[in-house]
Amino acid sequence: MPEWNKMLTENSFCKRKIYKKLLNNRQDVSWKKLFYNNEARPRAGFTLWMACLDRLATKSRLRKFGMLDNDRCVMCAESEDLNHLFFMCTKPRSIWQEILRWLHEDHVPSMWECELQWMVNRCKSKSWKSVLLKTAFAETIHACWLYRNSLIFKNEDKDSGTHRNIARDIIDRIVQRVWNKTSLRGKIVPFLL
Repeated sequence: MPEWNKMLTENSFCKRKIYKKLLNNRQDVSWKKLFYNNEARPRAGFTLWMACLDRLATKSRLRKFGMLDNDRCVMCAESEDLNHLFFMCTKPRSIWQEILRWLHEDHVPSMWECELQWMVNRCKSKSWKSVLLKTAFAETIHACWLYRNSLIFKNEDKDSGTHRNIARDIIDRIVQRVWNKTSLRGKIVPFLL
């Protein structure tokens, strides 16, 4: 803190000093590598980033701030928090399981923190499989968030978009995003058969 005060009282303003100070003060998070070499759409990456920070406007979060009286999940009537919304609620859980089956991943989804840690551990390398898994994770989180929002704000029928249709759309998006990277085309072909 004394360094900041010293910089503020100096006669000249030096952007470089402030930038270096900000870089040194940043906190390191375990999930940052989920964003490196991730081929997901920027909006999907942003939704994942907000989820990792626990800043998505879930009903329980909004209720905590006094903005809602009811924190019930629109899909199953349980309390909607980050854990529930993505991996405990039956619809998003089945979507993620479908994506994992498509990726030939033998993994049973768990709570958000466990799932996030599993992804971090699974995606430590720079391999093509890590790129595919990171892309799938971001696109799935984003698709589930959009599905939840469409149920709330557009009053869509929760049975209108089956989990298989949503999973198929996610898979199509992953293939489209990864196919643009020529080095990964040959790797994704076996998943298309």
